[in-house]
Amino acid sequence: MIGTMTPKQLEANQGNALKSTGPKTPEGRAVSKMNALKHGLFSKEVLVRGLNGKENRRELAALHERFWRQYCPVGPAEEMMLDQIVTAN
Repeated sequence: MIGTMTPKQLEANQGNALKSTGPKTPEGRAVSKMNALKHGLFSKEVLVRGLNGKENRRELAALHERFWRQYCPVGPAEEMMLDQIVTAN
């Protein structure tokens, strides 16, 4: 009986769906936009912000500085690669 729904359950689900309009406030939208985040590979955001995950901007800057000092990138290509290494962590 897995996967089957009674007409009563279907009607209840459809009624509930009409009440679901998503987040209304900017705060709620900011939280919900991170719901599907699995990893940061294709993320437009460098730092994760949300109820369960808040990355620290200072920690990221410190990590970036340590990598910069260690590898001393020369030119825009090396700088871009260093940025990708830091943000992929």
